Amino acid sequence: MKTYIWSLPTRIFHSCLVLFIVITYISGDDDYLKIHSVFGYGIGVLILSRLLWGKIGPKYSNFKDFNFSFKKAFSYSLDILLKKDNKIYAGHNPAASFVLYFLLITIGFVVLTGLLALGEEPNKGYFKFLNTSIFEDIHEIIANFMLILIAVHISGVLLDRYLHKEHGTLKSILFGYKNVEEENVVLSLKQKIVSFLFLCLMLFIMYLTATDFDHLF
Repeated sequence: MKTYIWSLPTRIFHSCLVLFIVITYISGDDDYLKIHSVFGYGIGVLILSRLLWGKIGPKYSNFKDFNFSFKKAFSYSLDILLKKDNKIYAGHNPAASFVLYFLLITIGFVVLTGLLALGEEPNKGYFKFLNTSIFEDIHEIIANFMLILIAVHISGVLLDRYLHKEHGTLKSILFGYKNVEEENVVLSLKQKIVSFLFLCLMLFIMYLTATDFDHLF
C-alpha cells in the first residue's frame, strides 16, 4: 500500500537544499563569492523555513513525529548492525531523527558563520562593520563537520534501501509516496500559504542579493 508521506513543500525544501549546498561548495573560491553568497542566503532561508515547518508542518515532517530517544536510536542502529528486523517507521527512524536535526542546526551555523566571515572582508556583507578575522576558519570547520553529517545521512538512506528496498524510501524523497500502511499527509490551507510565502521570500532574497550585489556588498 502506498502512503503519501512527504508533502510537496518538504520535497521542494530537500531538493533545493541539496542543490544549493552543492553549488555553494563548488563556488567556495573567492572568485565566485557572489554565487556563493546568493545560494548561501538561499540556504539560510531554507533552514528557517524548515525549522518553522518542524513546528507547523504536517505529520512526518513535524518535529513531534521525530523519535528523539538516544536509547531507541542506539537500539535501532544496533539492530541494523546485527541484521535484525527493525521496526518500520513511515517518517524518520530514531537514528535518522537525530542526524537530520543536528544537520539542520549545523547548516544553520554554517550560514551564520558564513555571514560573519563575509563581514571580515572590506566593505562586504551585512556584517561589514566587523573587524576580526576568525570567522572564516570557524566557517570552514563547521562546513566540514556538516559534510560528515551529510555523509552519515546519505549512508543511512542507502542502507535503508539495501535492507528495506520494498518500502521505497529513496523514491519517496522524490515523489512523496512510501510503501507503508500509514496515514496520508494532507496539507491545511495555512500550511500551503506559509510554505508558498517562504518560497517567495527565498527567491526574493536571492534575487536581491544577485541583482544588487555591488551595493549590498
